[in-house]
Amino acid sequence: LRAKMFAMNRASSIRLHVRHVYRHLEAKDRSNFAKIFAFAGSVSLIYLSNDFEAKKTQCKAKKKDVEDVSLVEYRNRTKHLVTLDQIFNANASVERNGEMYLTRGGFLQCILNHVYTPIDKEEVKLKLSSYENPHLGAGHSHLVSKTEFKVLVKFLAVPIAHLEVAFSALDADESGTICKNEFIAMVERLIPDCINDINDPTFIDSLFLKSWFGEDGSKSVSFPAFKHFIENLKDDINNAELKLYSTLSSPNNSSFSVPFWKKPFGFGKKTDEKTEYITRKNLALTFISSTSPKRIASALLKIHHIEKPDLEVPLKEAILLQHILTSHCDQIMDALVLFSKGHGGRGI
Repeated sequence: LRAKMFAMNRASSIRLHVRHVYRHLEAKDRSNFAKIFAFAGSVSLIYLSNDFEAKKTQCKAKKKDVEDVSLVEYRNRTKHLVTLDQIFNANASVERNGEMYLTRGGFLQCILNHVYTPIDKEEVKLKLSSYENPHLGAGHSHLVSKTEFKVLVKFLAVPIAHLEVAFSALDADESGTICKNEFIAMVERLIPDCINDINDPTFIDSLFLKSWFGEDGSKSVSFPAFKHFIENLKDDINNAELKLYSTLSSPNNSSFSVPFWKKPFGFGKKTDEKTEYITRKNLALTFISSTSPKRIASALLKIHHIEKPDLEVPLKEAILLQHILTSHCDQIMDALVLFSKGHGGRGI
């Protein structure tokens, strides 16, 4: 746009000079001058337009290269890091007594392995490094072993309803709680491929089990407490992805402006308070980030059609929306199916 405006301003000044010269020429020279000027003008216009289009194409190519790099990295990650062992080995960064361990940030990075994030790996690692969970340790007091990681990931994939049924079946005395041995039996039933892992010393001595059953394993855990932990862990993972795109800014710098007639009455007064925000474009990106690599490119194109993509939304509201959608996913799907049937099977 600037290039076009510059060309138009330059053309108007040239036009004035040409008119001045044209008026002082004799009649016989005017026709030749007009032809020469028309030819020179057309050549200049072609040059300017070609230069503008070249710069425009260059900017598009540069932007596309950035997107292509992240897409290629996403495809390679989902192609080569498939099993939990592969994902763990790629992110484990601490060695203790010959065993590799994950930091809590590395644990979240493993969980988000299947998620498309157009952000540099080092930046992702930096933003996830502050993650804390009382059952995974606080500060730098605990590292996550491979066995602990695999069991937790498997638990996250089990529906809450299945956990409740298995919990009730093992609660023989109907006390509403289960002991450590009953918990291990529940893991064997729900996750049969983890039988060898739960007998691993790193899992038996893990902070995860000690936080539930105590240092000596004599305590019991209730289902509401265990359910609360699993749901909180799922929310933490969703929140961590949203926080990858959040920015810290004051309310005055956000897109939520205060009407001019309210300012004299104290509304919109400047404050040093900082709040986290996420743009609508990045919020939409988190909804399609788990799309398969084959479809992610077409899904990303739809984001460009969002109205006001750079409008900022408070991170708290984005987290609440994410929580509602994930908590009521089945009900929302049922409602969409009923709506589709009520409208002649039309797609939504």
